[in-house]
Amino acid sequence: MRQRGQPHGTIVMVGTVAAVLATNNLALGVGLGVVLSCIFFARKIAKATTVTSSLDGTRRTYEVSGQLFFVSSESFLASFDTAEELDHVTLDFTRAHVWDATAVEAIEKLAQRFEAAGTEVSIHGINDEGRALMQRLGAFDTARPAAAGD
Repeated sequence: MRQRGQPHGTIVMVGTVAAVLATNNLALGVGLGVVLSCIFFARKIAKATTVTSSLDGTRRTYEVSGQLFFVSSESFLASFDTAEELDHVTLDFTRAHVWDATAVEAIEKLAQRFEAAGTEVSIHGINDEGRALMQRLGAFDTARPAAAGD
């Protein structure tokens, strides 16, 4: 079992050695090491995603920073209070990068939750790659301000 504070590199090394010894197959051990490293790296990057907010009367601005992708999407959604009574919410992605369809879906789901609560939503600062991905996936209708760019 993993002890508190034990480096992920140790787990990768032990898993790799165990796979090689159990199967006498170095390629399997290397493959397992690569897969474990990818999983641990993705979880580490996902933890670096942050959401901060500021309130101005009944208008709230959320500033998102970090990498939005399939691993960080759930914690991203949990960072927002969509039940708060607001007139307008601005989602600012200037310091974030949208990587995949799961992140696009999370942003769309968040906007829909705010809109269902009667809050107008505008989205700003999504980088060119993120906007292109959103357009390819057909995310966001044209009625939402700044969905296609700033």
